[in-house]
Amino acid sequence: MKKVLMFNVTICLMLIASIAWSNIIHIPGDYPTIQAGIDAVKDGDTVLVADGTYKGDGNKNLDFAGKAITAKSENGAEYCIIDCEGDGRGFYFHSGETSEAVVCGFTITNGLSEYGGGINCENSSPTIKYNKIIKNSATWGAGICCNNSSPVISNNIIAENAAGDSGGGIRCLSSSALIEKNNIVKNSATYGGGVYEDNSSPTITNNFIAENFVTKEGAGVHCYKLFPIITNNKIINNSSEFIGGGILCNQSYPTITNNIIANNSAEGGGGIYIWSFSNPIIANNTICKNRGGGIFCCNNVSAIVLNSILWADSPCEIFVGVSSTITVVYSDIQGGFRGEGNIDADPMFVDADNGDYRLSDYSPCIGVGIQVSSVPGTDIEENPRPNPPGSDLDIGAYENFRHIGEISADDNITAYDTYIASVLRIRTLPLAFVMRRICNTLDLLYFYLAGYVAPVASTLSVPPVATSVEGRRIHCFVYGRGPETILIVGGIHGNEPAGSELAKQLCVYLESDTELLAARRVVVVPAANPDGLSRNQRTNAHEVNLQYDFLTRNWEPTTYYDIKLFPEPETQFIATLIQQYHPDRIVQIHQARFFSCIDWDGPARNLANAMAQACELPLRKLGAVRGSLGSYAGVDRCIPTITMELPASDTQLPPEALWQRYGSALLVAIRNR
Repeated sequence: MKKVLMFNVTICLMLIASIAWSNIIHIPGDYPTIQAGIDAVKDGDTVLVADGTYKGDGNKNLDFAGKAITAKSENGAEYCIIDCEGDGRGFYFHSGETSEAVVCGFTITNGLSEYGGGINCENSSPTIKYNKIIKNSATWGAGICCNNSSPVISNNIIAENAAGDSGGGIRCLSSSALIEKNNIVKNSATYGGGVYEDNSSPTITNNFIAENFVTKEGAGVHCYKLFPIITNNKIINNSSEFIGGGILCNQSYPTITNNIIANNSAEGGGGIYIWSFSNPIIANNTICKNRGGGIFCCNNVSAIVLNSILWADSPCEIFVGVSSTITVVYSDIQGGFRGEGNIDADPMFVDADNGDYRLSDYSPCIGVGIQVSSVPGTDIEENPRPNPPGSDLDIGAYENFRHIGEISADDNITAYDTYIASVLRIRTLPLAFVMRRICNTLDLLYFYLAGYVAPVASTLSVPPVATSVEGRRIHCFVYGRGPETILIVGGIHGNEPAGSELAKQLCVYLESDTELLAARRVVVVPAANPDGLSRNQRTNAHEVNLQYDFLTRNWEPTTYYDIKLFPEPETQFIATLIQQYHPDRIVQIHQARFFSCIDWDGPARNLANAMAQACELPLRKLGAVRGSLGSYAGVDRCIPTITMELPASDTQLPPEALWQRYGSALLVAIRNR
């Protein structure tokens, strides 16, 4: 009984202490005005405000004076209104307040001030949540203004505020605000109707930014300098009388991911306007039905767009102006746009007319994206990306649960593996051990280099090997002694295994056709990207797309998403082979999800035509890509260079079937007829 009594006494003491530590002041029950309650409390206390409309002195220009307290309404913003009556603002934070200074659940309206009509933050970082900040006016930051501050602005309605200069809804100057889960609607300004950032790096995420208006620039979001993050937002129906309907970037380096940017309008850049030395990364966005174009670039811009949909924008999807470049890859662009992995196909949204931009189960945008470091791990609804795990990413802001073209490497021993082993005559390593090891074809072919395998054909030689980023050998086999030399390269993209398999089948064929090699030398690199091949990854271990990594005359460090000073070891090795062997012609073997074909660079049209006639691939001129092998060899060095783009579905074919289908085309390339 004594123990129970002691326990109850202890609990009571703890409750008393808790009450002593965290006091609740009631307004107007304990104090007549909100400011009087704030002045009376200490750190950790709460000022709880009853329902009603609060006006006059003591109920506006509210100042926490640096205290870590909470001011909140009893029943939410609908019932507790701070009416500034056109004179002053709701709250003023300027004493170094931290995130423990909280404003929650008020309607703040009719504010009028030079900075921050609703709330102004200077050198402070409060938490502002679950408020309605409506119909306020200011020169800068009509709803909320932040100067040298890092507030958390979350779950608010920020609407119908008007700024004479910038930041109708929110303005950030030299600030790193977290702006999340807000409705920022129907605000107006000259610059930045919804959100304006100046020399700031805010995170703008999961907001609904709609129906904002500017007379000049950036109706939805205006970015000026530094590194804002704009992700998982719906930016729709915003309007600019000049430029930048959805987003405007000026001298800034934003990361723009997982956004719906739709039905915005401007004279230029209805979706996104990028100008004046801006370098944005635009990944997994859905940019649709904007008037004034989808993306507009001008004045020394270098932009990167990947995994994005640009559809039904007028008058065009992408415009690139003076001294600017834009790299677009793995995106769905209406009317088409040059770049690896791009498609031009109806994205088949669930219901775009009613604003549902999710991908239907039949969308061609499912499973055709690319994974790089700038791509987020979830979609706009926080669903995992990719989905299902191990599949290729979807294009656009939404990830569908289905996948297409999923490729999984088969590491099990096959009849083809056994054939390779018999041709190359395993010496000291028993075949039974090889089969127990569960290796793949590449392992068997390259046991020779470890001393376990001897070549059959006396024409085979093995030059010094290079290594990949992760230390894997990049093997090269040389058949014959020339004088004519042909270079065959497979596996530049690790998720295109059919190219590597076809190159290995060529090795098998060259073991027996001594007549073909009488006056020729054939240099074969079956797997130029062994790191990528080992994990079914398109890029190498540095996540560099090797097809954009050659130092060409048209090469630029920001041509693709990889920023680097020197080429990768895999591309350096191919360049070394070209310098060492001076090939008369080159064939690289890839796989394409769309537009499988025979392409060419340099003086190779006739050869490409002959190869196309020898197999099922059509002849198609795609053009030289910056930093590509075609540009390096075909354009810069006038070496006839062929690109075989096998269908992505060929991954499922057994190696013998690949050779039967395309081997004759390779032999045409070797014979040059």
